[in-house]
Amino acid sequence: VTIDFVGDINFDPRWHTMKYAKKQGGITSCISEDILKELKSADITMVNNEFCYTKEKKSQEGKAYSFKANPKNVKLLEEFGTDIVSLANNHTCDYGEQGLLDTMDALTKEGIAYSGAGRNLAEASAVQYFVAGGRKIAFVSATEIERFYHYTKKAGHGCPAEAQQLLLHIFRNLCSIRFLHIMSIDAERRQSLLGMGC
Repeated sequence: VTIDFVGDINFDPRWHTMKYAKKQGGITSCISEDILKELKSADITMVNNEFCYTKEKKSQEGKAYSFKANPKNVKLLEEFGTDIVSLANNHTCDYGEQGLLDTMDALTKEGIAYSGAGRNLAEASAVQYFVAGGRKIAFVSATEIERFYHYTKKAGHGCPAEAQQLLLHIFRNLCSIRFLHIMSIDAERRQSLLGMGC
């Protein structure tokens, strides 16, 4: 089973990457043929979606950088074989709750799974499953990247927000996992989590 993970992507037309892509004739013109082939041939490709799909105009106050793209541009994910995105990052709520709701709606409409955010805590912490090569593979996403700031809300009752502080929950409920990929947490916390037993 081949699973590919792609780091931060940003389809905001105001940002450098998209300005460059436009000059080159599109996103796929900026990615080597070998990488595109790898991403498209993988059984599952997961991407960190580091912006909102929304037309909302009001961004969060106090943030130096806020990113968004037209919801129709969710189709660009398919150009490099995306199956699932993580929304557990510090730009998911750049345009508030409406921006997050629009993002989830755009992904759902396009048939792309997401993890790490939701309309409530249950949805934000939900596990996404894929079957590949006769194996059932679970994906979860959580972040504590902004644990010292207020920009990314914790999911609450009726409040759409990112899933935070869910790593202990993951270990308690997914004791059969054989491989865990941990990103965006400090080294000390990473070691303590890796040392946990089920």
